[in-house]
Amino acid sequence: MTAYIVQVSLGDTPAGTLTYQTLFAVAAVLFLITLSLNVIANLVMKRYQEVYE
Repeated sequence: MTAYIVQVSLGDTPAGTLTYQTLFAVAAVLFLITLSLNVIANLVMKRYQEVYE
């Protein structure tokens, strides 16, 4: 996904075109995947974390 964003944005992509809008769609999906993986990792970490006195 990141490679697609870099490959497409290196050229002159005019604003308002379908290609321009797909850049933001791919970036939003990448952000949501990263956010969900971080939330899941935090939940797993809290569940299995040992508490020391």
